[in-house]
Amino acid sequence: MALQNKNYMFVTVFMAILNTSTGELVYTNAGHNPTLVRQKNGNFFKLTDLHGPVIAAMENIVYTETKLQLDRGDVIFAYTDGITEAHNPEGELFTEKRLIDLFSNNTCEPEQCVKTIVKIVQDFETGQDPFDDITALCLHFIGSDRVAVYYAKITVKNQISDIQKAMYLLCRYY
Repeated sequence: MALQNKNYMFVTVFMAILNTSTGELVYTNAGHNPTLVRQKNGNFFKLTDLHGPVIAAMENIVYTETKLQLDRGDVIFAYTDGITEAHNPEGELFTEKRLIDLFSNNTCEPEQCVKTIVKIVQDFETGQDPFDDITALCLHFIGSDRVAVYYAKITVKNQISDIQKAMYLLCRYY
């Protein structure tokens, strides 16, 4: 992607592999927001390790990884900056702090967690055009080769033709 990147486009990436039998999570972060983890005991932390710059920043970058041990009952929440950088009519940002407060106090299942957070962000925007895409992934590690995941993605470009697509997705998930 970096080769002949005349427009200086880039992509942030958070990629993880979870061994659903053991709870070992191996992840890499290329300039993406820190993923949130709520442990089954209620403690909360962020995966703040960065393993390299954004994808397409320069050629031949080698990204490293971090290993983490999850326990049954731990919940992971990954998201795009369209959530934390959502604007209200006064120009105020939603912020990471608001998201952390919501996530750390939200004990519902992954699907409801994503729906609740996305709805609160959209209500915060109160009719404003979205600043960016709102994408969220919530994973509840329950062990025994079983995992409950809910994923929602809504992308709206600055094109009138995307309005119908966004309305379809909103109605489908909400």
